[in-house]
Amino acid sequence: MLLIAQNHFQLIVEVGLILLATMIFVLNLVPLSLSVVTFLSLFLSAGFAILFGADLAFLILSFGQHEFTHPFGPIALLAIITALASLKVMEESGVNVARLKRIVYILLAAITIFGGAMHRSFLLLWFVGLFIGYTIISKSFRQKSILTLRRIGMFFGAALVAFGVLEIVARISSMEIFSPVLRISRLAANSLSSLKLVVGNTWLIG
Repeated sequence: MLLIAQNHFQLIVEVGLILLATMIFVLNLVPLSLSVVTFLSLFLSAGFAILFGADLAFLILSFGQHEFTHPFGPIALLAIITALASLKVMEESGVNVARLKRIVYILLAAITIFGGAMHRSFLLLWFVGLFIGYTIISKSFRQKSILTLRRIGMFFGAALVAFGVLEIVARISSMEIFSPVLRISRLAANSLSSLKLVVGNTWLIG
């Protein structure tokens, strides 16, 4: 049957679609107040910050199973952006959210540092996701666009600094797993063969 996954890629796509449909159904069926949404987003953000930190600690200490946070990046991004949007709604309503905003930024920094140190490709996708999220929030509240030359330059500057810090840490600690340069070189060396493999084994349904 066409709906039965024949390989891992099809299984991932099908599970993703099921989760997306379930989330849309639940969000439209279950009434959630702003306070509940804010609490859940903060709770999830804190949980993912702890998970990314634990994953990094296990990697450094060579203890137990590590690199188990690969699939958590998009969910952590959803939680952070939801928290920021919730705080924006509360702020527009006249609620003092200074402390909550400080907590969100701390969690944002923690996930960025731990996730970026753990997964080299995480930083780029994380920054792109945050950039898109901030854009959606600013457009939703009819604020001035955040797409300015200065902020775009700051974005790329922060990304370069983050990659540079990871490379320095990799050189000092002699742990190549932290090196983004090594990851880029491997991508350059294996991208063509990987692309041929994917194209040769990809069909209309997966």
